[in-house]
Amino acid sequence: MSKPTPRIRRGSRALRRLSLTLAGLLSLAVATTAGGSVVMLRYAESVRPEPFEFKGELDPEGPRDPQSDLAGDVTNFLVVGSDSRAVLSEAQQATIGGEEAVEGKRSDTVILVHLDDRRDTAVVVHFPRDLLVDIPGYGQDRINAAYDVGGPRLVVRTVKQLTELPIHHYVEINFLGFQKVVDLIGGVRICITRPMVDEVAGLRLTRKGCHTLRGHRALAFVRARHVEGDVIPDFARISRQQQFMRALLNKVLSVGTLLNRALVQEVARQVRTDKGLRLLDMYYLAETLKSLAQEKGTAAAGGVDFRVVPGLPQTIDGTSYVVASEADAAELFERLRTGRPLKRFGKAVAGTSPTPATVRVGIYHTGEAEVAGAVHRRLLQAGFTVLGVEPAPRVFKRRVILYPAGREAQAQLVADYYPDFELREVPKSKLGGADVILVVRERGGSSP
Repeated sequence: MSKPTPRIRRGSRALRRLSLTLAGLLSLAVATTAGGSVVMLRYAESVRPEPFEFKGELDPEGPRDPQSDLAGDVTNFLVVGSDSRAVLSEAQQATIGGEEAVEGKRSDTVILVHLDDRRDTAVVVHFPRDLLVDIPGYGQDRINAAYDVGGPRLVVRTVKQLTELPIHHYVEINFLGFQKVVDLIGGVRICITRPMVDEVAGLRLTRKGCHTLRGHRALAFVRARHVEGDVIPDFARISRQQQFMRALLNKVLSVGTLLNRALVQEVARQVRTDKGLRLLDMYYLAETLKSLAQEKGTAAAGGVDFRVVPGLPQTIDGTSYVVASEADAAELFERLRTGRPLKRFGKAVAGTSPTPATVRVGIYHTGEAEVAGAVHRRLLQAGFTVLGVEPAPRVFKRRVILYPAGREAQAQLVADYYPDFELREVPKSKLGGADVILVVRERGGSSP
């Protein structure tokens, strides 16, 4: 493959770098992609929380070994959602549990955000909160316990030891911060194919279809671990988190709303990072991303590849864990380190149906722009990666969902949203880079 021109190389680097950062930095996504001014961002820097101090745990950024043919810029962010209840009101604590409901302060979500100039996409790797790991200096325990015993520094050391990847930046957001960020952007539209109720998390979505999730409901959706029908709760939870993040990205990156000073300031207050990560550093990348998205005519969030550390649930001495599938997990991390294609490693989640966040959908239309546009918007809201809309080949006379062998589950997921479409298996070569293609005809925009 020939090397891209310098201009395109800079542009694609910006696209991947910001897309990946946005996937992990929910607050920064809002602040940087909505067109805020440099002056506004500079002012927002002054109201950000005191940065975390790291003493050698974070790696200096820079290229890999210059003697290697795979040399290139690699940046890894460790994004942590803290489950601290201390910042919540009494009413909020009554809903999801107060400080007495949990022992210590743990990391409720751990995500590795990986940018690599050798790839065409950014990679977001979820770590199951019950993943059994070696915590340096403390022995084996769930990964979310590392925060409790050693704070951010020990979380970084634990992930570095597990993955053998450098960690360049650390980002943390707590429950209250997450809720405020979602509210500030007007909520996130999520489409589901079955009712979802979790009394423990406070989630009550009693009908299938699309819901705008704000504040507490958004938090409940990404934290729910007791939803009826889930086979492996920890993995089902990750699947919902991936769907939510994709839907959030699809909204933020496709809407050019100008944020006012007060909103940017409030967003800046909700994220705590290491000293080296600044809002201003991301402004130029955000502007480049928006222009590239317009040139490509596709959802910018399609540049984010969601993965999960491969593993299976296991009960050890009466305690439930997720035990990593040693060979597959090692292969995923090795491919991240060397820039090799990830293939399907970490793509599928055991005992869990595919999430829209991992399904790439193309749309064929027969000229009805309004109908195709409605389908496009609905799929984006549902959290799918939508590759774009193209004219349908004349051979297609009916509404149909095309899929290759091995993608039956992905096709059925799309069919859950459009049940009156015919399912048809076709050779993989007919789908280009898509997992599934919808052929939309005159009545293709109807809701399921």
